[in-house]
Amino acid sequence: MKRNLFSSVTLAAVLITSAANAASVTINTNLAPAVSTTALTGFSTTGSMMTGMKVTAGFSNGSSDSQTWATTGLGAGGVTSSLFSLSMSGDTFGGTWTLINTNSFLLTSLSIDAGAGNTVFDMIVDPELTSGSARGGPFVETTGLGGNIVANYSKSVSLNADPFQGDLFALLLVNFTGLDAGGVASDGRLLFTQDTDNLLLPGDLRGTPIPGALPLFASGLGVLGFLAHRRKRKTEANA
Repeated sequence: MKRNLFSSVTLAAVLITSAANAASVTINTNLAPAVSTTALTGFSTTGSMMTGMKVTAGFSNGSSDSQTWATTGLGAGGVTSSLFSLSMSGDTFGGTWTLINTNSFLLTSLSIDAGAGNTVFDMIVDPELTSGSARGGPFVETTGLGGNIVANYSKSVSLNADPFQGDLFALLLVNFTGLDAGGVASDGRLLFTQDTDNLLLPGDLRGTPIPGALPLFASGLGVLGFLAHRRKRKTEANA
């Protein structure tokens, strides 16, 4: 299949098997705009380490609500408004994010600008592609809702000395209109997993051109491999 590096590429439509009636997840990637960073901090990112991320919820009446991620406790963080909340406690590798809709309208989309909080999404389980990123994991709905969710990753991230690997992204836009209910219901919640990593240097995302050849085939392999759900640990650290 011909791939256009500047347009979304559907990697997989993954059926989630952790619940009998779970939603499937279609994952798209868009490398543009491409950015680079000096290095990542390590192999564990918690909810309290993503302060500054910009989170926007969209609703079925066309309105939206934007909030800035803040630390809420030891290893915990999130956003809360009168219309929605999103929270994460513990390590994002294998940990559960909780999205709650407190609006009277369906919550139909969720946008997270992780780069604004010196954070990136690592959506590949195996193998480790970008140096220092360790194992990751894509968006996986774990509530047990029916229908389909579309997770769109963009703003690809690479390290200075490395080519783009297709595993790290600074932006995530999730569309919930394919759920059986047409979105997250009023007073309803949606649980999901999504791994993240931190930048070594705050504000260290710089624009860079995308090379002509990028090994995106590895991204497809990583998405299919996420079902293992093992803890994120670097083998060498235990040697």
